[in-house]
Amino acid sequence: MSDPKCARHLLEAAERDILTLKNMTGLAPDESEGLGTDHEPIDRDATVFLVEALARHVRDQLADIA
Repeated sequence: MSDPKCARHLLEAAERDILTLKNMTGLAPDESEGLGTDHEPIDRDATVFLVEALARHVRDQLADIA
């Protein structure tokens, strides 16, 4: 990881995103910013899973360089 400070900021943003996603009741295509009505609703559980996995990976990388 070339820039730990940047990684920490991205990790903080990801953690905020996780909380936001967990508190949402669902996203219909017409309510999803940037998505048109021809898109499927966002799978919140899958999205949370992926963001949490990314956050774990970044935490592990930061721990290795600390």
